[in-house]
Amino acid sequence: MVDNEYILAIDIGGTSIKIGVVKQDNVIENTSTRNVFKGKSNQFIEGIKDFCNIYINKYNITKIGIGCPGDIINGKVETAANLGWKNYNILEDFQNNFPDLEIKICNDGLAAFYGEKKYGKLKDIDNAIFITLGRGVGGAILMNNQIVIGSHLKGGKIGHMIINRNGRRCNCGRRGCLETYASVLGLINTVKEYNMHTIDENSKISDEKLSGYQIVQYAKGNNKMVLSAIRKWNYDIAEGILNLCNLFDPQRIVIAGGITESDLIDLELIKTFINNRGYEQCEVYLTSFKGKTGLIGAAANFDFKLN
Repeated sequence: MVDNEYILAIDIGGTSIKIGVVKQDNVIENTSTRNVFKGKSNQFIEGIKDFCNIYINKYNITKIGIGCPGDIINGKVETAANLGWKNYNILEDFQNNFPDLEIKICNDGLAAFYGEKKYGKLKDIDNAIFITLGRGVGGAILMNNQIVIGSHLKGGKIGHMIINRNGRRCNCGRRGCLETYASVLGLINTVKEYNMHTIDENSKISDEKLSGYQIVQYAKGNNKMVLSAIRKWNYDIAEGILNLCNLFDPQRIVIAGGITESDLIDLELIKTFINNRGYEQCEVYLTSFKGKTGLIGAAANFDFKLN
């Protein structure tokens, strides 16, 4: 990637789609639109095309980098449970609509990892776990400076380890996946459960159409029930991280996702939880780029190399 090159980056999430112009580790300009394409992959390109063309024309874009949830193999979304997409050739779709541009696509968690590894807190780290918290939970595993992808290019599904065998139903079809507890949706469901069972009428909230933003506001207002639910959510994140520590013994953990822009993630709680269970040397950080990590990583995919 040329130093002064502008790249159009697209970060597809379960709730929203971020589209922006990236130059190295800087997001120059970006926008976000609601993801209304769940189960409607055939409408996806048409729905975001105008946003893309504005930036393409303004910045003379020649490359588009895309991060997308699910199993991405040879440019095709084999399955993306949170999007309801299956066997969608997203690379071909982009190439047909933007025939003069170079297109690269990969899993969204992997894309975000590329940005953190190239420019952020994983730059000089050889053994790490990178976790993205959004509507789902994704990320990447780095061992001996190699990405753990597996024999069938499906490795690193952090969100689908079980932390409660009889727990919440996951979109993957199983119960108790980390994703159903540690994701933003998991947080919302935890708050709803606490709200249902609280005997403190002063802490009761209206949980109809409850959002992550509303939870942040309740937390800022020191709602005791919500704060207790957030604490439980942090322990669920810590439980998943400890499982990963037991498997991979990483030097560093980095947590990413839009939720890192709030003050809801309790790093001290998470650090103490894993430190007290044998991983005193493992470092835990929030991403360098907060909610823009996915955009920076989608662009970094064009020339990403492990040293």
